[in-house]
Amino acid sequence: MSGVLVVLDESGRAIAEGLRLARERGESVTGLFVYERGWNVYIGHDWLLGSNARATFMEYIEEHEQAAEADLRARFLAAAGDTPVTFTAICCDDLEHLTDAVIREARESGASLIVCADPLVRGLSQRRGGTAALVRGAPCPVALVGQALAA
Repeated sequence: MSGVLVVLDESGRAIAEGLRLARERGESVTGLFVYERGWNVYIGHDWLLGSNARATFMEYIEEHEQAAEADLRARFLAAAGDTPVTFTAICCDDLEHLTDAVIREARESGASLIVCADPLVRGLSQRRGGTAALVRGAPCPVALVGQALAA
C-alpha cells in the first residue's frame, strides 16, 4: 500500500486529518477498523464462564463492534467524498492488543504514516497503553490527532 493508514475509532477525530495528510502527500489512504477481541481475556474465566450473563455480555460486545464498524465505515467514506480510499477491517486475537494489530497492519501494508486519534477510543485500547504503545512500536511516523485546545 505505501500510503496513509487512518486508525478509526469512535471519536472519528483522525478521519479528516488523515484524509488531509494523504492529499497533501499525494498518497493513498486506508481507513482501518480493528475488531477488539480482548474482552474474552479481560473479563476472565471465573464463575461467570458458564453463566448466561457472560454469554450475553459477549454477544453485546460483538453487536457493538459490528455497529461501530458500519458507522465508522460510513463516516470515513462520506468524509472522503471523491477522494479514492480503501476501508479495511481486521481482528485482534484474544491476546493481541489493538495497537499491536495496527502496528502489524502498518508493517504488512508498508504504510508511510499512521494517523490516530489521541486518546484512542476503541475497545480496551485505553486500558492497554493506547497511543503510547502505538508510537513506541510503529514502523513509520505516527500523527496523533488530539482534542482541540482552547486559546
